[in-house]
Amino acid sequence: MQPLLTRVARRGRDLASQLRRAMWSVSLNLAEGFGSQAGQARLRFETARGSLCESRTALHVAVAWGHLQGHRIKHGTISIT
Repeated sequence: MQPLLTRVARRGRDLASQLRRAMWSVSLNLAEGFGSQAGQARLRFETARGSLCESRTALHVAVAWGHLQGHRIKHGTISIT
């Protein structure tokens, strides 16, 4: 992901920062969910899911705005066309 973040940052530093934070949030909230009690675990997993949706949307925005040229996003994967 770092090469993609670098490309986005060249033309949209704020978007790259937001994308980076959202991606960190996914992994950190998943880890916290696995280490939490049942009620708190669900909250962390839901937060991770929200951050995943935010990350995916940020990638779509980056493509739409031309920050990632030649990239396609499909079913959560990124491919270079």
